Amino acid sequence: MKIIILSKSYEAALGIGRSLFLAGYNDMDLVFVGNNNAQVALCSNMFSHKKHINRRDEDLIVSTLLQDYRDRADCNKPILFSCDDYTTSLIDRNHSVLNDYFLMTHTADYCAGAITKLMDKGYQMSIAPTFGLNIAKTWEIKYLNGGYCLPSNLIFPCIVKPEVSAEGAAKSNIRTCSSLQELEEHLENLVKQEMHNNFLVQELIHIEEEFDIHGLCNGKDVYIPIVHKKEITAKHTKGVTVVGR
Repeated sequence: MKIIILSKSYEAALGIGRSLFLAGYNDMDLVFVGNNNAQVALCSNMFSHKKHINRRDEDLIVSTLLQDYRDRADCNKPILFSCDDYTTSLIDRNHSVLNDYFLMTHTADYCAGAITKLMDKGYQMSIAPTFGLNIAKTWEIKYLNGGYCLPSNLIFPCIVKPEVSAEGAAKSNIRTCSSLQELEEHLENLVKQEMHNNFLVQELIHIEEEFDIHGLCNGKDVYIPIVHKKEITAKHTKGVTVVGR
């Protein structure tokens, strides 16, 4: 079974590739998007074939996948394995175009864009109370008329994060702000970087314990193989676990 790893992160590409290799899958290709230490991943000997698309051009990525792999669909569809929010959302938004040629993650109704909707933090927070989950006090900050308009009832310290991380906002744009002035300066810098995404401002809650719950669904049953407690997270790559158990 051919597996195509689609990634914009060399750490994720190598980590997932190594996990699949150790599980016995040795027919893997890599399609790497962007220039985040691309050569580190492209030098790996785990992959049978490697291709580098040096910019986030959605049409180019989709057309490259179809050009290189559509002929294999007559035999066995290859698995298209995304490694990050951006490539997961890209596959999801183009599901109807790719579905005839690849096996991919999808929602139960095979609706294009459904996974991207579930990745929207604003949507996640809207449904969280339905499942008995408490959430921090949150404000949605929209980009309008060349800037961001802030509500008057913000609570500090706060944390600022992209509403939809798949839209290309880097994790480096997640910032803790201790005052209104610091928040305004951060948003002004985002505008200068031509970051016009919507952001969420959340009351900062100091976390005593943090867990990841890893699960999957086959359309009928839900499997949760691991509950992972975070011990140490990366300083510069927000949310990424360095040490856990």
